Amino acid sequence: MPPTTRSKGTSAGAQRPRAESKEAQPSTKTTPKKLPAGRRGYVAVVELGNRSSIRLDRRRDVFKYVTNLDEHDVIGDLTLGRPVKTPATTSTIAAGIADLLGTTKKEAATLLGISESTMSRQTPVRTDALDRALTMSAVYADVAAVLGADGATAWFSTPNPAFDGERPVTLMSTRTGQRKVEGVVAALLDGAYL
Repeated sequence: MPPTTRSKGTSAGAQRPRAESKEAQPSTKTTPKKLPAGRRGYVAVVELGNRSSIRLDRRRDVFKYVTNLDEHDVIGDLTLGRPVKTPATTSTIAAGIADLLGTTKKEAATLLGISESTMSRQTPVRTDALDRALTMSAVYADVAAVLGADGATAWFSTPNPAFDGERPVTLMSTRTGQRKVEGVVAALLDGAYL
């Protein structure tokens, strides 16, 4: 089913199909929106067909996009390190991270701290992998708030001088690397050009 948009005069539940074009339509669009004080940039909006649109500049929305879970439902268990009961599998989470960061599922599995064989067995998600997905969602949302969704994906997959020529996504596999990326993203949010 093609992505849909709401037209003026239709109720919140009624949607009309978007006009088809000969070219494939992008899955994301970036729309200008005033962000909270101290933050500049654009809000990325993803059209999800039958589901409602989500903004990829909010951590909870990015986390839901990646995991299909509500952050508020799992944050207590994640904070205490308890197992999270979820229908999501490691494979679906890895696919969401891969899509978001513009990587392969194999690299996404490494970022989540799981092996390729664990991912292929469709095993339940471990707490530490879900915690890593939450961290990556937060960092991605901050970058998307400044650069938009497509810009954030490109930023994560492009070698960056701030990381000695490494791609930011490569550093996200360790906590030390995550801290370094988070520091650069904080500078980006403050208006630095990186």
